[in-house]
Amino acid sequence: MREPRPLPCWRTEQNLNQSPSPFKGSISTSVQRKPGDGARKMSLWRNLRSLETRNLDVALSQRENILVAGHLPSAIFRERLSAAQNLYQRNLTGHYGCVNALEFSSGGQFLASGGDDKRVLLWNIDRELVSKLGKPRSMNEKHASNIFCLGFDTQNSYIFSGGNDDLVIQHDLETGKILNHFSHDGPVYGLSVDRISGHLLSVATEHGEILVYDLRAGKSEPLAIAKFKTPFNAVEFHPLNGNFLATANAKRGAMLWDLRHHQQALCQYNYIPESPSCMSVRFNCNGTLLLTLHRRLPPILYSPGAPEPVATFYHDEYFNSCTMKSCTFAGPQDELVVSGSDNFNMFIWRLEGVDLDEKNQWMETTPVILAGHRSIVNQVRYNRERCLLASSGVEKIIKVGWVGLNCS
Repeated sequence: MREPRPLPCWRTEQNLNQSPSPFKGSISTSVQRKPGDGARKMSLWRNLRSLETRNLDVALSQRENILVAGHLPSAIFRERLSAAQNLYQRNLTGHYGCVNALEFSSGGQFLASGGDDKRVLLWNIDRELVSKLGKPRSMNEKHASNIFCLGFDTQNSYIFSGGNDDLVIQHDLETGKILNHFSHDGPVYGLSVDRISGHLLSVATEHGEILVYDLRAGKSEPLAIAKFKTPFNAVEFHPLNGNFLATANAKRGAMLWDLRHHQQALCQYNYIPESPSCMSVRFNCNGTLLLTLHRRLPPILYSPGAPEPVATFYHDEYFNSCTMKSCTFAGPQDELVVSGSDNFNMFIWRLEGVDLDEKNQWMETTPVILAGHRSIVNQVRYNRERCLLASSGVEKIIKVGWVGLNCS
């Protein structure tokens, strides 16, 4: 692998040229709805669809009243990000190999990380960013192979980790001891904890299964939501309704499921047939938007109840072919779209200009590009409470940066 020049921090790339995309206008329908499905699916989706607004600016302003009350205006975050001259960053060092998984805790106090060294590390964010002497705490139980995914429960009592050893391990956050483990027929690529009930755990496996565990029942048989011949790469609960799950499959793309009626997907999201492999799905904070990432494609935005994409975020220097990556929303009002790239950079697009009433919009506005990693950037996460971006990839370090200490 080519050794890039070491950089001390994230930096912003300016004045980037753009070129037409080879995928523009080529999104097509791969799965057709069956006759009679419409009424049932519309009825099931009615509660979620009611959360949506007809205009993106209205949706964002609703979140602003909640998120920035009593704090500095969220516009400071956007203003400083646009300049990106004071995007401070710190390197978190503690892993011995590639860092494949990142996740912030509920409330943003902790960051969990895991990777090729088979260890789950817990970072106290406030301590790490203020003092360079802070050290992560390692969970007692190591995996037998690479770690691919992580999650916290809603009360920050447990950390869940899944990996190449076919296991999901439940760790006690306070003591670091193992509390439980769940065995599967293949590697675990994704997991998610229901943010409403706090006792449902969903798991995505290489064996082509989406399983849901009720943590109150210990190791009881899980509910099998889906069973395909191709791997599931990611899964996420809807943030406001634990009956709904979004999944990413290697051949079937992104789908939405209803746990109460899981014989078939509630919504199959359309994708480019040449790039069916979906590797990441992510809801915004109120579940009115869904972000997906397919191999060889930039991030694609959906309204969760509709199969046609709302918008695709493009830049000619964004590359997504070599590794499994994630995407996320960011910003005080989820007004940003973030993803790592094969060219060692992190790309940040704004949702400004996106019209939720339209479909197949092609967004070619110049993104903010953060450089500083020494290899491919795979994982990106946003901490809303502290306005933090965290990223990792094919290297031992984790980068954490923010726009102003008091922006949250």
